[in-house]
Amino acid sequence: MASVDLSNKEIKSFNDPRIKELPHNVEKLYLYGNQIESFEFSENLPKGLKDLFLGYNQFTSFKFCEGLPKGLEYLYIGYNQISSFEFCEGLPKTLNDIYMRYNKISSFDHSEKLPRSIEKLDLTFR
Repeated sequence: MASVDLSNKEIKSFNDPRIKELPHNVEKLYLYGNQIESFEFSENLPKGLKDLFLGYNQFTSFKFCEGLPKGLEYLYIGYNQISSFEFCEGLPKTLNDIYMRYNKISSFDHSEKLPRSIEKLDLTFR
């Protein structure tokens, strides 16, 4: 399994050349401790990505469908400043685990939109 660690590289968006130039066969991508605020330009993520680690960035909201790779299985977006999020159609059917711990989420009322593929949703210490 190909993995790439671009943690703590001061990356501000998925439009960064270091992300755009990644090979399509990367399955694990670590982007901890950067300055990413949104999923804009997420089409630049590797097409074969299965595990995406976005902890300790600058996200304040998150819309679960915008540009997530179709084969994504695991999403870690803990330790951000997320206070709102939304699930919508188009979420990868392969997504099993979402970890959003240590954010600023005050309530969760999206259970009816939660895809059936989700086995674990971690909102601890919100």
